[in-house]
Amino acid sequence: MIQWLKSKWQDERVQFAAYLAGYFGFISAVPSAMKVAGIWAWFIWPFILLAQNFAFTFVSRARSSASIMRHAKASLMSNGIWIVSQIVLLGPMYDYLTGRHGIKLQMLAEMVYTISTMSGSLYAHFYALKTEKGKNAVGASKLYAQVPTAQWEAVKAKLGIQ
Repeated sequence: MIQWLKSKWQDERVQFAAYLAGYFGFISAVPSAMKVAGIWAWFIWPFILLAQNFAFTFVSRARSSASIMRHAKASLMSNGIWIVSQIVLLGPMYDYLTGRHGIKLQMLAEMVYTISTMSGSLYAHFYALKTEKGKNAVGASKLYAQVPTAQWEAVKAKLGIQ
């Protein structure tokens, strides 16, 4: 059974369908959760922001690949996390960001936002560099062959080219 599930999960269409189900389930739960979060919103918000910039960087790189499915998954993630971040931003965090609770908490909210979004973007870039292969690589194209650097160096060595 587990082997069958693993084989099905390799199909990008199955992954995308699972992402869609998770997407709508997660987004539907956020407004209610944030209404009762209270002080926990301060602990939830950084993770949402990190995910938002992870998704933004991921979609940017995916759109530069040759994989429509990778772009579709990244776009779903990016837009889903964006709407979740807006729910939080326009809900509990808005008063902090506009200074309603004082300058110290406003600066804290600005700092949390900046550090979380920057971290998400950097982590996405790191993750993408580790996972991009074949059609999913930035710059991939069916019009041009991509030769890994090590293989190219081996070819040049056999041909006596520097």
